[in-house]
Amino acid sequence: MQKAKGSSNLVSRQITILSETHFHQSFAEKLLSLLKKCTSTKLLQQFHTQMLVNAIQKPNFLLSKIIDLKNFAYASLLFSQMPQPNDYAFNVMIRGLTTAWKNYSATLHFYYQMKFLGLKPNKFTYPFLFIACANLLQLTHGQLAHSSVFKLGLDADSHTTHSLITMYARCSELGSARKVFDEITDRDLVSWNSMISGYSKMRQASEAVGLFGKMREEGFVPDEMTLVSVLGACGDLGDLSLGMWVEGFVVKHKIQLSSYIGSALVDMYGKCGDLVSARRVFDGMLGKDVVTWNAMITGYAQNGMSDEAIKFFQHVPQLGPLNWANGLMHMHRKEAYNMISLFLLHWLICMLSVGAWMMHEEYLKTCLLKMRFHGMQ
Repeated sequence: MQKAKGSSNLVSRQITILSETHFHQSFAEKLLSLLKKCTSTKLLQQFHTQMLVNAIQKPNFLLSKIIDLKNFAYASLLFSQMPQPNDYAFNVMIRGLTTAWKNYSATLHFYYQMKFLGLKPNKFTYPFLFIACANLLQLTHGQLAHSSVFKLGLDADSHTTHSLITMYARCSELGSARKVFDEITDRDLVSWNSMISGYSKMRQASEAVGLFGKMREEGFVPDEMTLVSVLGACGDLGDLSLGMWVEGFVVKHKIQLSSYIGSALVDMYGKCGDLVSARRVFDGMLGKDVVTWNAMITGYAQNGMSDEAIKFFQHVPQLGPLNWANGLMHMHRKEAYNMISLFLLHWLICMLSVGAWMMHEEYLKTCLLKMRFHGMQ
C-alpha cells in the first residue's frame, strides 16, 4: 500500500513538472509572438524584462527586433552581454550597422571580429560587407572578401554578387564589376540594375545605355531604379530621344512620379537643354525635395539662365542652408562644385536681403565643412 502511494506521488510530481513545462513553453511562444509586433523601444524593454524573469533565452530573436527599431545603443549593449555570440548574432549586427545606422567602419570591425572568433561568414554576411566596402571605397578589403566568397562557394549567391558589382563599381573597378556580372548564369533584374547603375554613377554613360538595350532585348522590364540610372546616362550623353522614351514609359506604365524619378527627369531634360520639359515635370511633381530643386536650378544655370536660377533660390527659403548642403551631397561632385561656385554667394545675399533667416557665420562654416568632407573642394 505504501509502495502504491509512493508511486502515485511520483506520477503527480511528473505531471506537475510537465504542466509547468508546458505552461512555460506556451508563455514563451506567446511572448515571442507579441514581441514580433512590438513597435517601440519602451515596450520592447518590458518584453526583455519578462524574458529575463522567466528565463526565456532568446537573445538573437530580441537582437533582431532591436535592430528593426534602429536602437544602436540598446543593440550594442545586448550584443556585448552575449557570452558567445554566434554567426546569426554577428550577421544581425552587421546588417543593422550597414543598413540602419550606416556605420560602415563598424561593419568591417564586426566582420573581422567574427572571423577572429572562428565563426564563418556566410551569404547573410557578405552582401552587407560589400556594401560597407563600397561606401568606404575600401577596395582592398572588398577584394580579400571576394576571395573568401570563392573559397566558401558563395559566388553563385545572387545577393552576394549584386553587392560585389556595386562595390567594384563604386571603387572605380568597372572591369571587375563587369566580370562578376558576366559570370552570373541566371541574371535577374537586380543583376542588370546593379551593373547599369554602376556604369551610370561612374559616368560611363555609353556602356550604361548599351547594357540597358541588351537588358530589354532579353525581355526584362525596367523598374524605377533602372530608369533613374538610364536617365542619368541620357543626361551625360545629351540623348534627349531616349530620355523622352523613358518619360513615355513612366506615363504608359503609370509609374508614380516620386522625387527619385522626377528629379532624374528634370536633371536629364536640363542637361539636354529642354528646359520647357524640365519645368513641366518639375511643376507636375507633388513631393519636391532638395534634390529636385537642385536639379531645376542647375538646369537653368547650365543653360545660361542665371537670373531664373537665383529666383528659384528665393522661392525655397524654408529648406534652410543645412538641408541645401545635404541635398548637394546627392549630386555629382563636379556638378555640385559648379553650382556652389555660381550661386552660394548670390543665395546668401538674397536670403539676407529678404530677412528669411538670421544668418550667421556657423551656418556658412557648416555648409563648407560638409562640402570639403565629401571631397568637393
